[in-house]
Amino acid sequence: MAEKQNGAPGGLAQAEALFKAGRFQEALDAYRRVADLYPQAPDGPESLFWVGYLYLLNLGEEVPPRGMARQSFQALVARYPNAPQRAWAEILIRLIDQLEESEKKRVDGQQAHETLMQELGESKTEQERLLQEREALKRELEGLQQRIERLKGENAGLKTELKRLKDLDILLEKKSQPLGP
Repeated sequence: MAEKQNGAPGGLAQAEALFKAGRFQEALDAYRRVADLYPQAPDGPESLFWVGYLYLLNLGEEVPPRGMARQSFQALVARYPNAPQRAWAEILIRLIDQLEESEKKRVDGQQAHETLMQELGESKTEQERLLQEREALKRELEGLQQRIERLKGENAGLKTELKRLKDLDILLEKKSQPLGP
């Protein structure tokens, strides 16, 4: 048990060798083991630092597990306030936060762009619909104007016919009146 408190025999060296060999997942597991099994050992803060660092390396994942990296760095800062890795851990926590904020802004901007493009598409569709409606109304107006002109012509014809009928009526009335006394 004293071994657990005083040092991680070979654990850190093994993790470093795995890291140098490019076997990152195995190195991550080895660093985690050292940090978990030997938290009071001098290797504890260094192991936690490398756990966070390896998470930031991405390990072949599309999106690096920054949350896990942040947790490792925060644990280092909380558990080992005097560790030499503390300053780096704090810097990396801030960088992770800035990255995530930038990514959030980028995603928000992209969503806003997509929304605007969708609204633009909808407004273009609406504009096209309104233009078609306008053209239909123009055609309808032209049809109505032609009908009005036709009705004016019919009205003039009817007025002429009505005048002729009145004249005929007057003439017939005159003919039907008896001649003189």
